[in-house]
Amino acid sequence: MLQTEGLYFRILKTDAFGEIYKMFRFYPDGVVLAYNVYNTPDHVINLDRELKGNIHGCYKTQADSIFFTTKVYYEHIPIFYDGQIHPGDSLVLHSKNQRTKEEATHTYYYNKP
Repeated sequence: MLQTEGLYFRILKTDAFGEIYKMFRFYPDGVVLAYNVYNTPDHVINLDRELKGNIHGCYKTQADSIFFTTKVYYEHIPIFYDGQIHPGDSLVLHSKNQRTKEEATHTYYYNKP
């Protein structure tokens, strides 16, 4: 079952300023927000739900599968995601960038607030 109280995250890279995280926040009404930030999941979970200016989309689940696309409305390239929901603690997501056709598969771990 997809968790909607916290965030799913992975570390993108570590640099001189710390770790850069990619995170997804899913809401019960089907909205998903995406973040690429230096802040930890504990900090990001406290952000207000704001669609304007944020990378966002709508998701659908079916059994243990999830499908969604993220974009913002100022020249952001849509990214399509599909994957598997693992009970309680992770998602394995396959992504495809619509402009570059770059594809990747990553595991995102759940951080409960």
